Amino acid sequence: MRSAVSLLLLAAVAAGATGCSFEMAATPAMRNGWMVYTGDATTVQGACGVLPIQLDGSHTSTLLAGHCRQVTVTGNHNDVTLGLEPGARVEVTGTHNDIWWYPLRTGPLPRLIDRGSDNAFHLT
Repeated sequence: MRSAVSLLLLAAVAAGATGCSFEMAATPAMRNGWMVYTGDATTVQGACGVLPIQLDGSHTSTLLAGHCRQVTVTGNHNDVTLGLEPGARVEVTGTHNDIWWYPLRTGPLPRLIDRGSDNAFHLT
């Protein structure tokens, strides 16, 4: 049985696949080919796609809908939920982050890299 978070995320991904847009609580900046979200104590909803995503913030709740291939989390005390493509890469350099992920389809497992401290990856 899927958790409520999983069902919510699957609905969000399905909505994105049908052309619906997501309201952005924070607007990303383009930096060296990355979409960079910054801010503290906010809720960020963004869309993964071709470009890699970097999350610079603390105490955020982040939902990345779409097909995430490369995500870096540099902040602290964040809750991040995302759908990952096979073989995707998620790197965390901050502290006390919880990364909730789910596979979008079968294939190679994602590379989940913790370069910070007290971070956790959770399969939903």
